[in-house]
Amino acid sequence: IAAKWKALDADARKPYEKEAEVEKARYRGELEKWQMAQKAKQELLLQKTDQVHTDAQEEAALTLQALRANTPPPDGAVGAPNGGALPQEPSALPVPSADPMAALQGEVSQMES
Repeated sequence: IAAKWKALDADARKPYEKEAEVEKARYRGELEKWQMAQKAKQELLLQKTDQVHTDAQEEAALTLQALRANTPPPDGAVGAPNGGALPQEPSALPVPSADPMAALQGEVSQMES
């Protein structure tokens, strides 16, 4: 192909060179549109990231405020297990059975009933 191109005179090359210029212009236009779309996507992603960061800061501030006041944080906030209920005292937690298999069999039989 290269040898054939070199063998063409200037008049024979003109239509191909003209078509190449048209394609270059089309490519540049598409490239510019693509770059603008990429920039818009980056800006949107940055906005979303900033919003998540702001939300996390607000949630952390509410949790810290709740801890300082010794009150449960709002539902859904970090550190709000069990719907924001305060942790139970160890004495209020269930005591494990001496025979775990017997306890498990008892639970299974209750489910089957």
